[in-house]
Amino acid sequence: MSDSQPTILVIGATGTQGRAVSRQLLARGFAVRGLTRNPASPAARRLAALGATPVAGDLDDAAALETAMQGVHGVYLVTEFFKNGIEGEIRHGKRVAELAKRTGVRHLVHASVSGAERRSGVPHFESKAEIEAHIRSLGLPATFLRPTIFMEDLTDKQYFPPASWGMMPKILGPDRPVKWIGVDDIGAAAAEAFSRGPALYGEAIALVGDVRPMAQCRALFRRVRGKNPFALPMPTFLFRRLVSEELVRMWEWLSEFEMHGDVARTRELVPQVRDMEAWLRERDAAPAA
Repeated sequence: MSDSQPTILVIGATGTQGRAVSRQLLARGFAVRGLTRNPASPAARRLAALGATPVAGDLDDAAALETAMQGVHGVYLVTEFFKNGIEGEIRHGKRVAELAKRTGVRHLVHASVSGAERRSGVPHFESKAEIEAHIRSLGLPATFLRPTIFMEDLTDKQYFPPASWGMMPKILGPDRPVKWIGVDDIGAAAAEAFSRGPALYGEAIALVGDVRPMAQCRALFRRVRGKNPFALPMPTFLFRRLVSEELVRMWEWLSEFEMHGDVARTRELVPQVRDMEAWLRERDAAPAA
């Protein structure tokens, strides 16, 4: 690592958040080491084409993870509740924190969630709260980013948007305000956190690009794309059984409680943070560009 080009290890570099963080870091002149299970995968090759260095490893392999951390300035930590469950997510997050401490990492940026600070009872909020607490207990120089609901939940296949369109208004109510953030803006916030360094040690920052109820989201989608989004409503008990108990618990919590965070605070890190209309129009224009 050189002083002019510090290296950041991005956990899950080929995932949605990891790709966004890697792009933003590279644009700011950081060197990126991207942890991925398969450095020869098409996603890893695309990452390498941008200038990152894919390295083999996963969060169950402590030895490979420690090797990947050698000589890096910072680590971006994102964990996966939906793939690994609450115990797996906590185990992975604590392992990264402990290895970061052991290897002398100078800045850990943790992708948490707005609500982790609330004793919400939502499992994937509580797991991230436990990881946050462990990082703080180690005395690591760390910044905690707490995204709100991903705008990508409404468009990207991997998040199964028909479920969001069908079940969120059913459980929250169509006029209940929801706080949203685009993943690219999470990446920009992470890059800014690494750039500012010590000024943000210990800070926990909720990330919000827009506040908009589902009824407004639906009208906006129709205005921008010329059609209504495909919605898949079903009885809540059936959705719990067939799709996700966890999502139902999160949406039920959101029907009563508001995530913390506001657009003004987010703009302090990401001045051009996108509201949902700007985000949606930008995505629609991207293929033609």
